[in-house]
Amino acid sequence: MIAEQQAARAREEKQSIKCVVWDLDNTIWDGILLEDAEVALRAGVLETIRELDGRGILNSIASRNDRQLAMDKLKSFGLGEYFLYPEINWNSKAASLEAIARALNIGLDTFAFVDDQPFEREEVAFLHPEVLCVDTADIHRLLDMPCFMPRFITPESRLRRQMYQSDSLRATAESEFAGSNEEFLATLNMVFTIKLLLMSCRVMSRGVGTIMISYIMSRAGRDGARLRAHFIPNGRNRMIYVTYKFGGFKEVEKDGDLVILEHDLSQIQPFPAYLQVQIVKRQ
Repeated sequence: MIAEQQAARAREEKQSIKCVVWDLDNTIWDGILLEDAEVALRAGVLETIRELDGRGILNSIASRNDRQLAMDKLKSFGLGEYFLYPEINWNSKAASLEAIARALNIGLDTFAFVDDQPFEREEVAFLHPEVLCVDTADIHRLLDMPCFMPRFITPESRLRRQMYQSDSLRATAESEFAGSNEEFLATLNMVFTIKLLLMSCRVMSRGVGTIMISYIMSRAGRDGARLRAHFIPNGRNRMIYVTYKFGGFKEVEKDGDLVILEHDLSQIQPFPAYLQVQIVKRQ
C-alpha cells in the first residue's frame, strides 16, 4: 500500500492533466440515483469543476447509470454543459475512459479518474496505469495538486471546452450534410489568418494544413529558396505527414526518427475556394 501511495504521489507531481473523468453516484452527488428518492450535489464539486474548466482542463463522465436520468440530474445541478463525451452506460470504467480518450483525441496519460469505489479505481489503474486515479474523498485537494495547475492559462485555454463542443457540433452537421466535403466547408464561412501558429489536429481536417503549406511554397518559389520540412513521428501527428505527402513533398533523408521531406516547387496548390485567407505582415 505504501508503494502504491508513493507511485500515485509521483504521478501527481509529474503528470499534466488535460481531462478529469468523474463517476456520478457518491462522487458528483451523494447517494445512488437509481435507488434513492433524492441525491444531493457533493459539497465543493460544482466549484471544483468550474475551476478546472476555467483552467482549460476538460471534464467528462464514466458512470454505470441511466443516461437520461443522469443527464437530467446534472442539468438540475447546473452541470449539464461541462462534460464532454460522457460515457453513461453499463460498460466498464476502463472501457469508458478509452472511448473518451478516442473522442477527445488526447492520450490517457493526461487523464485523471475520480471514483469512490476502490474496485473501480483499481481496475482502471490495472488496465491503464498511466491514468491518475483519485479517491472521491480527496476531491477537496484536487485543485491544489500540481498536475491540475497548467503552467499557462490563456483566454484560449479558458475556452477549450467550448471549442471541443463547437467541433462536435460541426462534426455532426458534416455527417448529416448531403453534399461534398468542399461544399460543406464552404458553408462554414471560415477565415484563415497567419500570425502565430500552433496547429491542432482538430482543425487540420478543415484544409488548414494545405493553406499553410501553399502559402509557404509560394513564398519560397518567389524568393528562390529551397523548401524542406522536418517531421518526427510521435504516434499522434501522422495527419501532418499525410498533408506533406498530398502537398507534393518527397522524403529525401532519414536520420533516426527524423524524416526530411523536400518540395521541388514545380506545382503549387492554390488556396481552397471555400476559405478566405488573410496574411498578417510582421511589423
